[in-house]
Amino acid sequence: MATSQDPILQDLIARERSVVGKVEQARVDAQGLLSEAQKQALGLIESARREGEKLVSDMDAATEAEAAAARTAIVDAAVAEAERLTAQANAQRSAAVKLVLERVLP
Repeated sequence: MATSQDPILQDLIARERSVVGKVEQARVDAQGLLSEAQKQALGLIESARREGEKLVSDMDAATEAEAAAARTAIVDAAVAEAERLTAQANAQRSAAVKLVLERVLP
């Protein structure tokens, strides 16, 4: 009876070794896949970081350009208003001098 079970036992041992080998190979394959996924994730993170920095830089430049345009518009409007008021004052100067002289010199 022991001799008839030896081939069965040997077959079971061989199958167990085969299963253990397959499990070990699956573990190695899984570790390789995990390592590759980590590398890809790091690459995606770095790419996203660079893109975010570029967007921030672009937004900073656009904001600075908008601020410069607003400053220019405000200064231009102030200069135009000052010129208008100066012209109005010059136009009314002789009338003001005449009025003052009429009041001071009866």
